[in-house]
Amino acid sequence: MITVLSGCAVVTMDQDRTEYRSGYLVVDGALIVAVGNGQAPFSPRNVRYVDATGCLELATIGGRQVVAACDKLASRAR
Repeated sequence: MITVLSGCAVVTMDQDRTEYRSGYLVVDGALIVAVGNGQAPFSPRNVRYVDATGCLELATIGGRQVVAACDKLASRAR
């Protein structure tokens, strides 16, 4: 299942440690497949969207690690 976390601050774990004040992560199963700035892309497919506004995400594109620093994130995903 694909999950989109949107509205969060994102710090990528790339060489430049790119940061997005308000961005998104797209996770397919256990892999991060996309990270970006601004609005998350919309897909009519079977995608779960999570409002992660106010959260901080640390991401590795193509990696298996998403670290979410937000107490409310788990309850928002339900």
